Amino acid sequence: MAPTFRAAVRVLTLLLPVTLLPGTACAATGSFTYTPISELHVLQDPSAVCHPTPAGSRVDNETNQPVALYPTRNCAGHPLAHISPGTTKHTSFEALLPIGFGSGTLVYYTRPHPQHLEDPPSDTCRNIAGDGPVYNQTTSTALLYRHPNCPGTHHHAVAPHHHTDAMFASVLFVD
Repeated sequence: MAPTFRAAVRVLTLLLPVTLLPGTACAATGSFTYTPISELHVLQDPSAVCHPTPAGSRVDNETNQPVALYPTRNCAGHPLAHISPGTTKHTSFEALLPIGFGSGTLVYYTRPHPQHLEDPPSDTCRNIAGDGPVYNQTTSTALLYRHPNCPGTHHHAVAPHHHTDAMFASVLFVD
């Protein structure tokens, strides 16, 4: 082999691994904000005392007595609503007060604080569950799936700098 050809092969041999190295992973730049799934709370045969329920969002009154919902954690002031036995109410409240001593089950849900993902990686499924407002302030489209592990077709596609309300179990960011 000629010396110049050997030198060229050596240079290519040294450069080839650098050329073939995989690129760095892409990430969506920005913040993805979602509302986690509401937490379930159960009161069996609730007593007629004020029950603080920070960030209450829904009540299922399965007791035999009405329940009052309040905007304050100490049941002060006027109630926001009265929930009759056997009914459900979707509204924001901070405390509930059973009217009288009843029997049965009082189920209420509290909404956790919004969660944020900063600069989430693209093309990587994230198993995060949400139910409510979703704000995609990233540079990638967020695909929301109904089930964990991003199977099948997405349920919602949230474009960069857009928002929606959705229930989802996983998300995939795509460029």
